[in-house]
This record gives sequence, structure tokens and C-alpha cells, in this order.
Amino acid sequence: MVVAFESKGIEEEELAARVEALSGAPPMAALREAAAWLREAAEAPEAARREAAIRRLDDAAQSHARTLAREFLTMAPVPEQEELDLWRTNRDFWAQLGAAYYACFGEAERRPLPADALGRIELARLTLRMMRAYAARLKWDQFRYWPPSLAVWQIVGHAYLYADEQGFARREVSAYHGEHPSTVEQEYLRALVFQVSATDALLPFEIEIAERLIAAFLPLFSLSRTRTGASNYWVDPSERRPPARVAEALPENPTLRYLSASSAHEALERLRASLEQGSIPPNLELARYPSPRILTPVVEHLLGHWGPSPPARAHDRHRVQSEAGAVIGLPAIARMLGRPEDAAGAMRWVVENVSQGGLSARLPLSEADILPIGTVIGLRPAGGDNWLAGVVRRFARVSAEAGIAGIETLSRHPLAVEVGAADPLRGALLLDAPDEGETVRLIVPSPAFDPGEELGCILAGARLRLRVLDVLEALGAGELVLASCRVVPGAESE
Repeated sequence: MVVAFESKGIEEEELAARVEALSGAPPMAALREAAAWLREAAEAPEAARREAAIRRLDDAAQSHARTLAREFLTMAPVPEQEELDLWRTNRDFWAQLGAAYYACFGEAERRPLPADALGRIELARLTLRMMRAYAARLKWDQFRYWPPSLAVWQIVGHAYLYADEQGFARREVSAYHGEHPSTVEQEYLRALVFQVSATDALLPFEIEIAERLIAAFLPLFSLSRTRTGASNYWVDPSERRPPARVAEALPENPTLRYLSASSAHEALERLRASLEQGSIPPNLELARYPSPRILTPVVEHLLGHWGPSPPARAHDRHRVQSEAGAVIGLPAIARMLGRPEDAAGAMRWVVENVSQGGLSARLPLSEADILPIGTVIGLRPAGGDNWLAGVVRRFARVSAEAGIAGIETLSRHPLAVEVGAADPLRGALLLDAPDEGETVRLIVPSPAFDPGEELGCILAGARLRLRVLDVLEALGAGELVLASCRVVPGAESE
């Protein structure tokens, strides 16, 4: 049979050549070509030939997509533009793949339901691939904290409702050769659970860990027409909106669905207990992250969002609208603390709400800009004369030119110090007053000092002795350390 798209003039021979070219091309070039050819194939006039061509291009590109995903998550620091190009190539491929399958799905929906079992299986497979592609797009959007597309929620919701009405939402098929079977309902659940897991508070590698944990526990989530005491979230698949926490009053709509995570939450609790014992179950496919210390923060994060109640805020928020000077990173904060006259050169952010524990700020962005979770921030409120030290806990783009950062306040009176076991000392940030016999927190450049290590510390000409008690957290290019403090009597730095 000739797979020809007359409007584009693509014959079977040319399609075969393109598939072969994808197989032998470097991953970055292959994924870019695949996206362009998928766009072209989606516009072909004959539905059956269009779908066959899209599937063949998809199959040929999958190994390249896996390779580039690994490269994005494991690569050494590279120039910002290079990282952006890699992200855009991956994201654009999945977006175009989803759109191409959506064109096929729309055509299939307009036709009578296939009468034969094989035809229904292939319709389920088509829907499965489309929903998998859109879920991957959501993940790649989140890697750079872009806001999720509301149109995507309407597309995948509509596809799920169609599959449910036609009786194949729970039919098990393999999306790709060699994969474990899945269902349209499970793929819809995959996207829903990813959304409710609040991955805007995770680093990219933690987002991947969360995705793998979601995949491992996916059979334990349920989607129901009926609200029960175990219902955590609700969604209306017919609407252009993501899932939300259940509320007392919800709209009456026959398309409403309720998501329960109670069984998955219990299984995740058992996983946390295993991690506390230093054991990682082998069935989780987390070989790239073999340390319980790496996995535990992600598990703790997911427990908070899969539980019966949302994570509670420790402090009330208050709306404000004021400017603040902002600098990013430990060296920049130390420089501002030492040279207050340089504050005029700080970035200008707009603080939108504050609480005792932190604040939310709007910041200008270019397309290439990103503010990673865990970044240490210095802020100087308008009209104030002191700098605060904080850390980015959440970040999301709200447009191509702006983002919103949720910042936890670590100290309202940080001090620039120098610390080390021997000369030369390293610049650090002391977050607490250095009182004799008390514990203090410091942010030090990576790698952190080891627990038990004795450090010298110079502060405004005075010498302190610090004993490292614990490394509390990795913060971007630094680490948060807890230490006991002892003042060295009569000692001054030279």
C-alpha cells in the first residue's frame, strides 16, 4: 500500500527514507526533524494513511526522546542557551506528537466505532499514545516551571470521556511494543496525579523521581463518579481546567470525577519506612537515584499532596504590593551585606503577599531565565535598610515575561562570614546570632563540611569556633549546615 499525502506529495518511499534517517541521526537533530515531519503528516488528507505515518515517525523517535531526556537530567552545567535549546527540542517534540495524535483522534471520533475487536484495540492504542504525549508535554513544561496549558486539560479530559462513553477507557493495551499494558483511564490518572503533586516545588531531577513514583503507584489511584470519604481531588473532564482539592460545595455535573489517593498514600508511607531503614525496593526503577537521602525529600513532598488534607500553611498570608531589591546566590548576598551602597544595582521584584515565614514575589523573566528550586535569594524590602536571606521553595511562570516565586525566609539578619577548617577560608552566610554555646545555621558553598568537623569563623574581626553537627539541606550551589558555636576569648583576626 502507498502511504501518500497528496497535499504534501509524500510517498511510501519517502516516508520509509525519513524513518530510516531518524534512526541514524544524532538525537537532537532527529527529534527536531521528527517534530517537523509530524506536523507535516498531521496535515495529510487521508486519515488512515495519516495515522500510520504518525505512528511510524513516533516509533522511530522514541529512543532519541529517551536519550535526550537522560541528557537533560544528567548533563554537567552548560551555557544557558544550550540548556534552553535541549529543553525546547524535547518539549516541542512531545507537544507536536500530542497534536498529531489529536488530529487522528478527532477523525476517529467522527467515524462510527469500529465493529471488530482489533479496530477497538487500535483506537484505544491511539488514544493511549495521545494522552501519553500530552502528559510528557506537561512534564517538560514543568522542568522549566511553565504554566500548564488549560487546553491540554480539555483535550485529555474529552478523550477520557469519549473512551469511557464508548466502553474502552479500561481496556488494557500496550502503547508501544514491549511495554506493560495500560488503559486510557490510567493515562488520564497519570496526568491528574502529576498535576496534583505540586511539582513546581521540586527540582527537575526530583520531578523525574516523582514521575517514576507516580508510575509505580498508579494502579493504587482511583477515579470515580461518586464522592467518598477517601476522595482527595475532583476534576470535570469536560472543562478547560486542571484537577483541584475537594470542597464542600461543588458544581453538579454528570461528568464530574473524584480522584482518591488513599491507597497510594498508604503505600508511599511504607516506602518512607523502607527508606528510613536504608532500603530501596527494587521494583521502583530508580537505579539512577540509588540513595535514600535523595529519594526521601520527594517522598515526603508527595505524602503531603496525596494525603487526605493539603499541606497546611504555618503562617497566615497577607496581601501587599511593594517593591524589593533582589540578588541571587551566596556571593551576591555576601557582597550586598558588605557593601550596602551597591543595593541600587539589585534587581527589582514586586512582593505580592507576605507571612511570618516567607513571601511571594513576581519577577521579570526572559525566555531563557529560570529560577531553580533551592536557589538562595537576598531581598531588601523597599524603604528598609536590611537584607533578608531566603530560599526559593516554589516557582512558576505566569507568562513569557514574568514568573512567581514562593520564598521561605531563612534569616531577617544574615551576616557575611568566612569559615573553614584551615586557610583559605570560604565565604559563607551566618543565619543566626553567634551566641556562646548555642547552635547556628550557616549556608556554605558546596561541598559542605562533614559532621564533627571543627571550623574557624571570622565575623567582623572576631573569631569563633564552630563544630558541624549536621548538613540540613542542599541549597543550589551551597548547603545549609547546623553547627554549635563557641566564641574564642580575646582572639581577633589579623
